[in-house]
Amino acid sequence: MQQASPEQPSLVTLVNPAGTLWRGAGQVLNNGQTLGQLTWRLTPSSLLQGKAGADIDLMLNNPRSNASGGDLTGHVAANQTQAQLALAGAFTGSWVSQWLKEYEVTIDGEFTTDNLEAQLNPNQALQTLSAKGDLTWSGGLVSYRLGNTMARQRLGSMNAVIKGNMETDEGLSAEVFGQETYPLLVLAMLPNGHVKVSITQRLTEIVGSPWPGSEPDHEFVLVVEQAVF
Repeated sequence: MQQASPEQPSLVTLVNPAGTLWRGAGQVLNNGQTLGQLTWRLTPSSLLQGKAGADIDLMLNNPRSNASGGDLTGHVAANQTQAQLALAGAFTGSWVSQWLKEYEVTIDGEFTTDNLEAQLNPNQALQTLSAKGDLTWSGGLVSYRLGNTMARQRLGSMNAVIKGNMETDEGLSAEVFGQETYPLLVLAMLPNGHVKVSITQRLTEIVGSPWPGSEPDHEFVLVVEQAVF
């Protein structure tokens, strides 16, 4: 099990806003790194539910080229005690790869979703975050460090089922399925500030590094947990 010292959670900020409160645009940064260009249009009907709401569009930056990293659209609504977000759209594997540099992982392909939802209390964002939805990866070439070398594998499409609540011991999780009826991989964000990755025997075979044991395919044979905030 690998442990790391806790870090502060990333800070999402809006800079260089233009337009008006009703309709405008600005750059979204995550801990100082540009995520993309956000545009918004307020929806007065949300006021009937006691919240300020807006339709949003986030054009993501692709750090590897001048091409777009993807486009996510949706709706956000919030008051002093609750914020809700619904998103749909697509983003590229290369856009995801920029967040995996320290792990020496790169991903091709495209990710899509049409039902991703999240909500939280703005005053205690991480402690109250909940989410649900599906995220589909088209498949493609994945590169990662294996010992002293960089391995490359072309994988088939996969689907992640996202669910959970940070107010429970289980936290938030993403169960990743391939063609099998059981999850190949489970990613979990826990209330104690750790992220846990659980990998099955079958996934070690798929990526070309079979686990040296006789465990069944669905068994989790490798579990890594690391503090992230």
